[in-house]
Amino acid sequence: MYYKRYVDDVLIIFDQNKINADTGYSMINNTDKHLEFKISHKINNTISYLDLSVNRTTNNIELNIYR
Repeated sequence: MYYKRYVDDVLIIFDQNKINADTGYSMINNTDKHLEFKISHKINNTISYLDLSVNRTTNNIELNIYR
């Protein structure tokens, strides 16, 4: 699992073969009753994080400037 946080933005990348997305989502939402995390879904294996576009391929993660 990869976890990165910047101020109030969190990026978590995980292996879906090892952990279920719903289980992981409930686990992080139960860490503190004052925090609520929301999931952003990928489109074409790409998601935006801060000013970056994160693209996941089979064996790699590519970072580009988000436009």
